[in-house]
Amino acid sequence: MSLENVEKKLVLIGVNYWFIDSFQHYIDNGFKLFVIKTKTPNHYLKNYNICEELGAKIVDYTDIESIKSVIDFDKNTIVLSGGDYSGEIKTLQFIRENSELELEILHQLSKYCNQKRTKTQFVRYFNGDTGWGDEKNAIAFEKKIEYVQNLCFDNDLLLEFVEQNIPSVKTKNILIGWMHTPLSKFVVKNDTLPSKKIISLGRHICSDELCEVDFTSYPSLKPNTTSRNFYCMAGGAESIRILQQERKQFYEDNGSYTFGLSYMSDIFSGSYEKFKINKKYYFSNEGQLEFDNPKSTYELYYGFINTPSKDANYMMNGIIPLISHDFTSTYKELLNNKMAILIKTKKDLVDLRNIPDHTILEYKNNIFKNKQIYTFETIANKIIKLI
Repeated sequence: MSLENVEKKLVLIGVNYWFIDSFQHYIDNGFKLFVIKTKTPNHYLKNYNICEELGAKIVDYTDIESIKSVIDFDKNTIVLSGGDYSGEIKTLQFIRENSELELEILHQLSKYCNQKRTKTQFVRYFNGDTGWGDEKNAIAFEKKIEYVQNLCFDNDLLLEFVEQNIPSVKTKNILIGWMHTPLSKFVVKNDTLPSKKIISLGRHICSDELCEVDFTSYPSLKPNTTSRNFYCMAGGAESIRILQQERKQFYEDNGSYTFGLSYMSDIFSGSYEKFKINKKYYFSNEGQLEFDNPKSTYELYYGFINTPSKDANYMMNGIIPLISHDFTSTYKELLNNKMAILIKTKKDLVDLRNIPDHTILEYKNNIFKNKQIYTFETIANKIIKLI
């Protein structure tokens, strides 16, 4: 019997994903979607509505038996869980209860399927909201993924971070790909003439540092601080219709912006150099707990292992991301393909006005031409090939 004639299933443990509607790609490829409802953080709660609209079966979790009674785990089933874990990381404590619950569900299901030899494929996904902060947490985490065959990472630096803390990672099948990303059909071809303006979406690491940049002489460079500075392009919408309306509205309102400010990762206070010299320390359990300076809003390591979804938001609208480092495979690829601009100093922000229009248009064209770097189908297809 060909694979097209059997029921393929994708089981999500929780809905902790921006661009949750991108999972439509699995449905389009013949998968039935199941979602195990967990103690999801508030900012992801509305994703259950989106999943139901996609046709997913929502399974309320009470215990493992409540899941097994609904889902038949077999060789045509993929279980995807992740991608955050808080440990003792101060800024991640709001996800602690749910991240531990989802890890426990993953452990129990993978152990059950291993014992029953169902040949079900398990994937534990990692994003930047990952940390342990002490050896006890790391050891406990490692035991929970004992029966998980596949690990997925947003970028290669995140993989290196996890490998340093979880040695058994080297025994797993590794997938690299940016998960919190839109479907390629939502990428806009933006030919707007360069305005040299910067838009700012959401939070920034140590964003107070930006207040020290003299924007007064260059008002067109001032980040957007209007009341409507958050759009439900990636999540937080009640329905797919509203989600798509918000994406359209964002482009209508902000498509004229040339640059999009990513996380600055405390680079103006020296975090880039500190991390480059002492990466191994900042990846250690002790180092994970350190902030760069009193103004920092996140631990230092986070700004470098994380791949911000805001960058995908910018690029899907033809806006050029301004990024703070070149340490990850994702950022290296964006820089090598002239799709993003590296910012190292405050002066670099002001000097953006000197970039020729034809160069900016080249960057915009490259963003559209190389959308496979920041769209969902790339990593989804790697996962689909597991069965």
